[in-house]
Amino acid sequence: MLSYLIQMGHRRIALLKTTTPLTEKRGRANGDLDALAEAGLPVDQGLMINAHFKASEARQAVPALIVAKTSPTAIVGSTDTM
Repeated sequence: MLSYLIQMGHRRIALLKTTTPLTEKRGRANGDLDALAEAGLPVDQGLMINAHFKASEARQAVPALIVAKTSPTAIVGSTDTM
């Protein structure tokens, strides 16, 4: 998903991530960081939101991202429920 968004021209991509220590989730998070690095995009900590594997926390975080002065052009959730 992230690679596709980069190909479509997105450069400020917010990542809603989980802190759950599941191996597959850590692998996906590392893959997201790798995709940003391969595209030469910086990792903006302000666009990396910990939602703790809860859709409700993701829903609370998104409005603040959207109204920020430098809002993201895309938002990616680390789980299907986000």
